[in-house]
Amino acid sequence: MPPLHAEPIDPAAYLEKEAARLHARQRQGWGRAYARSNQVLPYGGTCLTPGEVERIRLWLEGAGAGVGAGSPQGAALVSAVMTTGRSATTLATARVVTAIDTPPTAPLLHLGTQWTWWLAPGQPRSPQLRQRSRPVQTVPRPAFLPFPVSTRTRRLLEQAGIEDRIGAHIVGNADMAACAVRDALRAAGVRASAAMVTKWLFHRLATMQDGDIALAALVTGHVPITAATVVQYTMIDGADVPIRLARALEGFDTVEDIAGVEGPLPLGSRNAPTLNDVRAIVARLTRPLCRDRRGRRSAISDTHNAITLYTALFGLFATGGRPIEPFILDPDRIDPATGFLIVDDKPTMDNFKTRLVWASDAYRRQLSLYRRHLTMLMERRPDLAGAATRSPFLLNAQGQAIPLTRHAIRAALAGPDWPYPLNAGRHFLRSALVGRLGSETLHAFLGHWHLGTEPWGAKAGLDPLTYRAELAIILPPLLADAGFVPMPGLE
Repeated sequence: MPPLHAEPIDPAAYLEKEAARLHARQRQGWGRAYARSNQVLPYGGTCLTPGEVERIRLWLEGAGAGVGAGSPQGAALVSAVMTTGRSATTLATARVVTAIDTPPTAPLLHLGTQWTWWLAPGQPRSPQLRQRSRPVQTVPRPAFLPFPVSTRTRRLLEQAGIEDRIGAHIVGNADMAACAVRDALRAAGVRASAAMVTKWLFHRLATMQDGDIALAALVTGHVPITAATVVQYTMIDGADVPIRLARALEGFDTVEDIAGVEGPLPLGSRNAPTLNDVRAIVARLTRPLCRDRRGRRSAISDTHNAITLYTALFGLFATGGRPIEPFILDPDRIDPATGFLIVDDKPTMDNFKTRLVWASDAYRRQLSLYRRHLTMLMERRPDLAGAATRSPFLLNAQGQAIPLTRHAIRAALAGPDWPYPLNAGRHFLRSALVGRLGSETLHAFLGHWHLGTEPWGAKAGLDPLTYRAELAIILPPLLADAGFVPMPGLE
């Protein structure tokens, strides 16, 4: 409350003084605390309201038609910020060019037939090396990715005289860009901060019908703490970014050319195998299970090792499981009526990561075939009865049982066609299912959640039947396409 005075107080002057005082306190410490809290919130902070977005859109339309207050440069920057998800200070460093000879090493605005931004995408925070002494064995990720300039942004950039700045930066410096955006927002009648405007595209990509926080992070280059894990597990094709961008901008702006770049151009996880990679490893593992040209089967040891490794890998891909022992699930753990089972492959004191997993009919059939295989094996090799009652095992060259360990699986999978870690199934599933499954279902299936967003908590609202129905539509066809079909061992 203002202090009592004998003379009346000017309300406008008082409010301006209070705003200046609060701004000073924020600069002294509140701003740093708010910035830290922003990194913890699901979408990196408070978002623009639909009304504010519509007000900005109408003002930008007026600026493009030469109507309304504000500078053309400020309008162009606001439009560029909202359609790229990058801050004005980042865009200010982009150099305007008319030709690109080599992959860019800095942000660019390419004025070609189709105007294109070259901006840094989001990346996993770790190098994802299998061994620290060995280089990355999978396809490298681009440092900068082409993004189409939206229709209105191009028109506003032309009006701002961007073609006169070829060879120079879009704006003189970062401070000038930030001031231009602030002035433009005031002219538009929007009291939102520049940071909220920057995060609008991230929010759209994360919350649209087939959106996801990992997609938003990879496309906008902003990876908050809540997206760090899912970005580690998600790989998307950069050639699809223009299509995703066009969908996110629906109702606000348009992208005329969504052809994008020639793919594939992988972004995100380096540990996510492609569909062809999975098909190749499945074909290699199951080769001993197929009859040769004369109709003969492989030796008992080869058949047992093949069916054991295949069933273990099938389980890792079918359930999104982490590679922990035992590597082959006991089928009695699966509820026969619902197909649900409880998985706790990342145990904690409070069971925070315990999750409900649905096992497909094909995977349950594979477990039944494997159990039948063990029965047949015991009939032919009674000496292995003791090993069969314990954890899964392989047979060495002497026909002796050896435990199925991480090292044994890794050695069996090793080869030029499989430079991936044992949890590659989780990377494959998240990359293949993102945009096809609801984000809540995908997080619940793989156990990717944070405190307060647990899908299976006492106060959670995720419906298990809806969760299962979503998985049942998408997951079985994906696994079958990858080659995971029920296969018998000894018969």
